[in-house]
Parts: sequence; C-alpha cells; structure tokens
Amino acid sequence: MDIAEAQKCISRERTRWFSVFSEVSDDELLRRRERWFNGWAMFFGMAVLPSYFWAGQFGIFGWWLCLAAEILAARHYSKEADECRDARQTVKGQTT
Repeated sequence: MDIAEAQKCISRERTRWFSVFSEVSDDELLRRRERWFNGWAMFFGMAVLPSYFWAGQFGIFGWWLCLAAEILAARHYSKEADECRDARQTVKGQTT
C-alpha cells in the first residue's frame, strides 16, 4: 500500500467516525478501527456454528443463504481490518 492509498483510508475512516474519533491520532484511529473490524469478522465467523441448528426453522435453502451471508460478512470485515492495518503500517513507516 502506498502513502496515497493510506491517506485515502485514513480520510475514509475519519469521515465515517469524525464525531467519535476527532481527537485521536491517525495511528490510534486505525488501530481502533482494525480491532473493531476484526471483532465483527470473528462474530460473523462464529455465527456460522449456531446457524447449523437453525436449519430446521429456515429450511435448508434458508440455512445456506444464512451461511453464505455470514461468510461474506466475515470476509468483508476481515478485508476492512487488513486495509486499516496496512494503512497504519504505511503511515508509521513514513514517519520513522
């Protein structure tokens, strides 16, 4: 990731959470966002396990849709966390 992409990621996260994280540094903002996205990825990853028991209520087609949605959500949040980590490392490497 180059510095332009890292700055774009920082500005995206700042505009998304401006009122909450307006006084923290870029490094701290990206670290918190990385933890947030990793938490959501783990939540959706673990939500796959109990969805097996809901198959009787949703039917097999509903269970597959639920499973696919949970997997896609976990992958999305994992990708967002990876972008935050890469941007944080790029910015940190630039300042040192």
